[in-house]
Order: sequence, then C-alpha cells, then structure tokens
Amino acid sequence: MIFIGSRSVKTSEQLMDEGSTHYEAGRYMEAIAAYYQVLQHVPNHAAAYYSKANVLSSLEHYQEAILAYDRAIQLAPPYP
Repeated sequence: MIFIGSRSVKTSEQLMDEGSTHYEAGRYMEAIAAYYQVLQHVPNHAAAYYSKANVLSSLEHYQEAILAYDRAIQLAPPYP
C-alpha cells in the first residue's frame, strides 16, 4: 500500500487483484470500479483494459468491451 500524507492508497496491483476477485464472484460493478481506478492512475495499463473488457462483455456491453479490447491490443499486442 502506498501512503500519501495520512491517507493510504492501493497500488495498481492490489486493485487488479481486487477487480479479479470481484469479477470471479460475479460482482461486476465492483470489478469494473477497481479497473477504472487502475486506469485513472496508470492510463496505459493493458491488463486493466483487458480485464475491464471482460467485465463489460459479461455485462453484455459489447461495444464498450470491443473498445477496451482494442486499447489492450494497442498497448500490448500479445492480447489478441
């Protein structure tokens, strides 16, 4: 955990783990919130885009999922 002043902030790795846990439990809104937090702090985090796309696909938000998958592919070509 990173501490800023008296406040603690989760690392992107912790947020990714949290998102995965929520996703696997079917808590899609919580999962996507964790991935959005990662992307706010690390805008080029390919795995966060990929994970976000998986959640969006599970929610049947296919157009948004395609955009997130495309971004993951742009950032890290192995994702296709």
